[in-house]
Amino acid sequence: REGLIDTAVKTATSGYFQRCVTKGIESAVVAYDGSVRNDDGSILQFLYGGDGLDVSKTSLLHDMRFAAENYQGLIARHMPPAHQIGLLNGKLSKDTTLPPQYTNSPYTCMGAVSEAYTAKVTEFMSKASIKKDADTGIIAKKGQEHKFGRPTLSKNEFKALANLRYMRALVEPGESVGVVAAQGIGEPSTQMTLNTFHLAGHGAANVTLGIPRLREIVMTATRAPKSPLMTLYPPVGCKNPIQVLTKLGAALRRVPLASLVSRIGIEENVVMAGRQYKIRLTIPGFVDKLRDFGCTVDQVRKCVLGAFCVKLDQIISRSLHKARSSALDGAITAGVQMPDVSAEAEADSGDEEPVTEETPAKKAAVEDDEEAEEEEDEEEETGFKAEALELNAEDIIHQWCSHLSQDLKIQLARVQKHTFVSSISFSMAENGVDAIASVSAILGLNDKVLMAANAEAAARHVLVKEVPGISACYMMERPGEEACMQTSGCNLAAVFSLPGDLLDHNRIQTNHVAEVLRVFGAEAAFQAIVNEVSGVFGVYGIDVNERHLSLIADTMTHNGAYQGMSRLSMPTATLSPLLRASFETSTKFLFNAALFGEVDSMTSPAASIAFGALAKHGTGKFDLLQKLG
Repeated sequence: REGLIDTAVKTATSGYFQRCVTKGIESAVVAYDGSVRNDDGSILQFLYGGDGLDVSKTSLLHDMRFAAENYQGLIARHMPPAHQIGLLNGKLSKDTTLPPQYTNSPYTCMGAVSEAYTAKVTEFMSKASIKKDADTGIIAKKGQEHKFGRPTLSKNEFKALANLRYMRALVEPGESVGVVAAQGIGEPSTQMTLNTFHLAGHGAANVTLGIPRLREIVMTATRAPKSPLMTLYPPVGCKNPIQVLTKLGAALRRVPLASLVSRIGIEENVVMAGRQYKIRLTIPGFVDKLRDFGCTVDQVRKCVLGAFCVKLDQIISRSLHKARSSALDGAITAGVQMPDVSAEAEADSGDEEPVTEETPAKKAAVEDDEEAEEEEDEEEETGFKAEALELNAEDIIHQWCSHLSQDLKIQLARVQKHTFVSSISFSMAENGVDAIASVSAILGLNDKVLMAANAEAAARHVLVKEVPGISACYMMERPGEEACMQTSGCNLAAVFSLPGDLLDHNRIQTNHVAEVLRVFGAEAAFQAIVNEVSGVFGVYGIDVNERHLSLIADTMTHNGAYQGMSRLSMPTATLSPLLRASFETSTKFLFNAALFGEVDSMTSPAASIAFGALAKHGTGKFDLLQKLG
């Protein structure tokens, strides 16, 4: 059923994706200096794909054995006969390796080749034996003899041939590399399904894949991806990576109060002030629990005193309001006059005002105070408290049972004033291992709630410790691969604040392109886009040439920002009003262009076609002058 649905709907989605990419990059063309430029003349790449090679001419370029065995045909094909003698008999004036940033262009200087191609040529020549014997092989491996009956090449001649092949494989000026790149990722996208999520390994985080992920990266350039994640590695040379990653997970993991509490006991009594509920939260193996989850005693006490009490008060108020509304609706339906339950509740509960109009405002004030305190302690909560985890059991128990500090007393007084909570105490169980937090709440005599269920719900919702943006951590152990930690969510600032003995800061990976741009800059965002798009296609076994991906990534980041390929990004992506109008909402774009007096240089393909002019691509890139007279 899922496959049928995908077959029915994915064609339109992938087709629109390809159209958006095409309109966003169709103006990219190779100039005569070898650079890739947009319709306004801005440089997208100084060399197409980083090395200037045409994708369609690279299939046999790195096959050095083929070149050596067929060098005569290659020379005859690539060079006029008058120049062949000079190539074969010439000598290099100076054999030198220049740095990658050297300014010589491969279009004008033979021998200006990429580092990867140089490494291939050097490796082949080092493994081959060059022999000047007409009866031996052209290039034979050491210790082997091959008889081809053809003359052999010298090392200089072979290097000259390799440089010639590289120059002839360069992309031609005028090539519409933008449209080719759009087709290069648009057509393979039709082979992908619309299955949104995929588990990246056993027990790992959800990862958005397929067309939805491509739309996130390329079309919308979203600042809030659906499933951001980070991959963290232990330090290089770490002797016990599993133990280190376990500590790293404890430092980053989100810890709700419910994960520490194993048992919630409720005791109900009727006192002079009303109905009293005593909530007993038990944390078994308290010392070990704190160390396993990377929490401190202060964090747990603050959570119980603040967030837990406020959340419990909200849930109780909601339950009481719902119960009273149901009772009132039932009475109206039956035609029975009900007493004023709210008034009775106020009278029974003394000074407390659980359902008055002022209560939400008071609760909001409590929440604001809690948030302010949390913001003040944010650096402490997100940091890794190694010194706290190194405390012995006696110190931890003493901290738990000690009297409240002045800050906690102020917090308790605020909670007692604005919520149902009357008192809070911290103690240890009789076995001396389990920790107990007791919370007392007083309600009206007529107020009956399921306190156990409410306390469980509150414990699930409040957090003892969290790193903002990170919801979970997963240990990734795969055969033959280095163990790593994967997180659901992204917070590079928090990760960089961790000590270097927990992770390798130089190998942090994330799929959050916008965050990479903000922290590391445009060049890192460019590489992140290439890696992410390549990874999306790689899941389906689709190989997309990296030159296409690099051009798309450079187009999206060439102005220093992370810019998508959609209608909303068009006004800043191109200066051609007619190109923008040819995509979507033509009237709007034309109206704004006329209103602000924009000028179209007629260099984009859409503008040229709109007025019947020859596009400045391909053979239209140059003009022919007729000789007169």
